[in-house]
Amino acid sequence: MRKGFTLIELLVVIAIIAILAAILFPVFAQAKMAAKKTADISNAKQIGTAAQLYLNDSDDTYPFVATTSDGDGYIPGSGSNFVSVYDLMMPYTKNRQLFQSPGDQEAIKWSAISPKSNSPTSDTVLGYAGAALGKTFTSATNLNYAGFAPNFRVFEDTLVKSPIGNQGPVQSGTGFPSPSGTTMFYNSRYVKAGQANPDAPGVAGYGSPALPFGRHNFPGTARYSKAVNITFCDTHTKSITGQGGLPGTAPDKIDGAVTGLIQVYTFPYDLNGIPDVVAETRK
Repeated sequence: MRKGFTLIELLVVIAIIAILAAILFPVFAQAKMAAKKTADISNAKQIGTAAQLYLNDSDDTYPFVATTSDGDGYIPGSGSNFVSVYDLMMPYTKNRQLFQSPGDQEAIKWSAISPKSNSPTSDTVLGYAGAALGKTFTSATNLNYAGFAPNFRVFEDTLVKSPIGNQGPVQSGTGFPSPSGTTMFYNSRYVKAGQANPDAPGVAGYGSPALPFGRHNFPGTARYSKAVNITFCDTHTKSITGQGGLPGTAPDKIDGAVTGLIQVYTFPYDLNGIPDVVAETRK
């Protein structure tokens, strides 16, 4: 006569399976995250290479961050197209998914970017309410999502009007001292005006952006085990954890006047600036 398992034996087997699962599942999760991080680094590297190709074809000048194809620079017109740095680089990548981050594929959603902030009072004071109500940007190349942000001090926002942009000049590819130490693109997400950024609690600007489009709305984001994948202006790409991997100081400017030297990058949220050239530009 064949004898079956006893209840105790079954419970022992179940317990062993549960223990093995508890041990292996975190390992599988870590392996999955490591794979996403590697794919993310590959994407970031290819974006940097595309930017270098753009430089070669554009008299050694980086593309601007953004403009609109109609409207007046910050109030979009009917069916406005939001022409971004990614749209301008699309001929060199020919792949919209390349701009996405595998760790958060919807980190930056273009349809969520609007010239209207969350504060009716500030909208009225700044003078871009009314026509802007209900308007949002759409990508000129149908790019819906991105996971990387550009260094606003390298690409600048030349064709986006104040107060949303400062209309600073874009940089030359040979116009600053240390391309290998200057960030080009980095893991980021979009933070709406008035929304709190948990990565920068209490920090002016980055803690809660006042306006709807600018460097404060695209903070660096430690997406992979407290690490940010960064492509530098010489196109090398690194995964960096902590402030120590981002040295460099530069002038702090208020209304064009230099007030002193400050740290250019503050990990992880502030990855804008050019060492030895400019750290911040403020009113």
